[in-house]
Amino acid sequence: MMPQPSSFSSAAADGRLSVTIARRRYCVALAQVNGVMELGTPTPVPLAEPSLLGLVNHRGRITAVYSAARLLGVPQVPPTAETLAVITNWKGQDCAFCVDGVGGVSGADDTGTDTPILDLLALLNLPREQAA
Repeated sequence: MMPQPSSFSSAAADGRLSVTIARRRYCVALAQVNGVMELGTPTPVPLAEPSLLGLVNHRGRITAVYSAARLLGVPQVPPTAETLAVITNWKGQDCAFCVDGVGGVSGADDTGTDTPILDLLALLNLPREQAA
């Protein structure tokens, strides 16, 4: 069952979203998470890099969908229409990262020391915006 958006808004600002990629658990800072969606069938982009699975319409916006597994250099489970993607935003543009599963929301202290923190923007080598 997909987590509901309301569960994200009630979490602490330093909270984490648990995701699974290639049978390994990672945590994503909630500050980077704009939502979770069912992937559907992305429209392929000719000559795109292998990590770009394609484009989808997410709430009326064209959203690029990347394979988190390929970006991490680990084997990817072939996506299906029920595959989930974590949505983030960079400079006003939504990006989605295909993951194998989405767990729950936890506080920064609840994730455990052996769970790596995944920086979605760093996967694409995108610079973080400077705080104003």
